[in-house]
Amino acid sequence: MSAAPTLTAPSASADITNGNSTLAGSNFTVGQSYTLSSTIPVAANATFILIDQDVTGNTLNSTTKTPISNWSGSTRWTPKTAGNHQIWVEEDINGTSQYISNIISDISVAAAPASTGSASSIPVIGSLLSSLSAK
Repeated sequence: MSAAPTLTAPSASADITNGNSTLAGSNFTVGQSYTLSSTIPVAANATFILIDQDVTGNTLNSTTKTPISNWSGSTRWTPKTAGNHQIWVEEDINGTSQYISNIISDISVAAAPASTGSASSIPVIGSLLSSLSAK
């Protein structure tokens, strides 16, 4: 895979753009979905892949779809782990990366807030408590 220019995510509440790729959002959180838009010259029979890696190169998440030729559009990115991420899109033909979009790097992703749960999740008496609170 060839190197691509990188961009450090700003701390302000703004979309992050690097060349032909834009990640919409800020204050990124595990489990929340964000839109990544990119314009890449996809060849016929290619597969479009959104790659999500940590800064050490471990792939954390990827999304694959088959786009139309000369694809220009967006896909959803849902980080699954907290920490620093880098994402990009690439065109894959028969298992070989042919084109890589600009990399958006140093995206800080926060852990999901702790859930307070619900009464129905309490073993044995949860359904009883839920029915009482519904009245």
